[in-house]
Amino acid sequence: MQLWQILIHSWRPSGLSRHLVRAPAKINLGLKVLGTRLDGFHNIQSIFQTIDLFDELLFEPVGQEGIEVVCDTLPTGQENLVFQAADAMWKLGRPENGIRITLTKGIPVGAGLGGGSSDAAAVILSLDSLWQVGLSDVQFLDVAESLGSDVPFFLQGGTALVSGRGEHIQFVDWSENFHYVLVYPNIEISSSWAYQNLRIGLTGSSVYSRFLHSVEDSGNCCPDSLLACLENDFLPLVEDNFPVVGRVLDELAQAGAVASSLSGSGSALYGVFRDQSQAQKALVRLRSLGYPVYHCHSWRKNIDVSGGLLPE
Repeated sequence: MQLWQILIHSWRPSGLSRHLVRAPAKINLGLKVLGTRLDGFHNIQSIFQTIDLFDELLFEPVGQEGIEVVCDTLPTGQENLVFQAADAMWKLGRPENGIRITLTKGIPVGAGLGGGSSDAAAVILSLDSLWQVGLSDVQFLDVAESLGSDVPFFLQGGTALVSGRGEHIQFVDWSENFHYVLVYPNIEISSSWAYQNLRIGLTGSSVYSRFLHSVEDSGNCCPDSLLACLENDFLPLVEDNFPVVGRVLDELAQAGAVASSLSGSGSALYGVFRDQSQAQKALVRLRSLGYPVYHCHSWRKNIDVSGGLLPE
């Protein structure tokens, strides 16, 4: 049984119960863009790591048919991934009752942290259980892939080598629990802008690329070796266009980060710390400069259902 099946089978709400779940963010521990595919997407290679920074989704079955998404900070129509995921599950399950999903954002938008993709995965998992759709493994992945490149990874979460468009996922052991100081530099970066403006160079000779090939071959991901060769192809582009990025990375390095980089195509930046006190000092320093900063750790699960059923 897959991990996502274990998660959703542990929750079988009945009646018109309300349920709160949490969808985790991810960071990219390096990212290589290998070229454009025939379908217009890009092939990538990256180590994905979920972290304990969350969006919250409240599911409330309602008597009438239909889907309602509520969010104070984002559009809630058909362009919203939560709505799209719910609509996909509705078409598969044809439930008797509708659903109201209230999304509370804790993950910054336009930051390369995968918040929308994680929300979509949480909706797929939750509504499969709530509506007792009973998706197979293949159907889970098909629905996820139809919604976005990063959505399949979030069905399970943890640490993984992700390649192709995002559909090739090789989960790896990750024994370290570093302190991640995550910084949102008060800018949003469109992933479409980043990909359109990225100049893709040769990647085969990169130390990071060779490391990823070794992970693919062996299934082993040594944290120290990874941190020693972190590389994100978007970083030069983003740093050239947004000088604040370089300033934040300098602050993280001066604070003692063993490695620092950009997550996804940005704009979020992170520093990796072994020592909690150093991480805390970095957090205080960067907050004093006016940046939203988060102290995070690795998260090895997908959706946190510990909140359980809520009273009516």
